[in-house]
Amino acid sequence: MKREDLNEKYGLYKTIDLTKDTRVNIFCKAGGGFIFFTLLIIGFFIDNFNFLFPFSEGYTLFIQYGSVILGFVLYAFIHELIHYLTAKAMHIKAHFIRDGLFPFATIKEEVITKKQYFTFALMPFIILTTLLIPTVILIKIFASSWFWLPYIILMQNMATSIGDFVAIFYVNKYKDVYIEDDDIELLVFIPIDNFKEYHDKEQAYYEKKWLKKQRKKERKKQLRNAPKMGKKLYEDSLKEKQNQENPAPNPTPTISEDNEDIDDLKKLDM
Repeated sequence: MKREDLNEKYGLYKTIDLTKDTRVNIFCKAGGGFIFFTLLIIGFFIDNFNFLFPFSEGYTLFIQYGSVILGFVLYAFIHELIHYLTAKAMHIKAHFIRDGLFPFATIKEEVITKKQYFTFALMPFIILTTLLIPTVILIKIFASSWFWLPYIILMQNMATSIGDFVAIFYVNKYKDVYIEDDDIELLVFIPIDNFKEYHDKEQAYYEKKWLKKQRKKERKKQLRNAPKMGKKLYEDSLKEKQNQENPAPNPTPTISEDNEDIDDLKKLDM
């Protein structure tokens, strides 16, 4: 569906720049790096702490390293091809754009529902993971000297797919939403009547986050100015001061205190 075909009740609420947004970049790079190196360590344990074809030499080793490089390149093309074919299967107009050495599948100038976007974004991860995990197991059993070839591609699949998951995370908080994805930006269209609701929620979230950050800074400043008695004693004195300024409410009478009051009333009646 074209952007122009959207109901007039919908409007562009947010543009998420996947290259310039600092938080998105941090999530993608930090998350992808963590997954890659975690799987690398797991690979050491699986392959008895061997790294990359330790028992090969000469021509065989050259072929194995060449296969790894070729696998990296082919994976990038296959990943984007699955995006493209998924869009076609859902009757969504998609095309490739070139960004550097590699093409990317996009649905620019098309708006799709959240369910369609999730399918479009996740299908490469689902298909390739389903194929690669059994391949790694079979290679380890029947041709262990080639173990690292499919395993490194599996690592690449897990790490690079983090971008798709981050995009889904940002889109998922909106209901009744349409998305346009040109691979660099995500354009989020929501009902105009919901603009204020989402704006207020996001503003409250960031205000709460800012206040928490300010309290943390103030706490650090107080600790830096702590007297020689030590930070621990200083913290205790601050807590005691807060308790004095905001005393706790009087506790409710205990059962024994109630019984004493009843006895006193009985004495008065007598």
